Amino acid sequence: MNANMEINKKLGKKVLNTRKQCNLTQEAFANDIGMSLCYYRKIEQGKVNISVYSLERIANGFGMEPHKLLEFDDID
Repeated sequence: MNANMEINKKLGKKVLNTRKQCNLTQEAFANDIGMSLCYYRKIEQGKVNISVYSLERIANGFGMEPHKLLEFDDID
């Protein structure tokens, strides 16, 4: 797996875990942050390279700073 795919997978898993901790569905969260459900699902699956803007929207939706989503210490 190349480095881009690896970070996309880790970020997707971090977003997924954070969303589940907040007890939100993909649909509800994507709607809350104004993102299409299809695109949001691809982020959680690690299938897309997201922009800094999208990273910020997701982080703001969770009430956290964007850099926290890039801390992968708790991701296996």
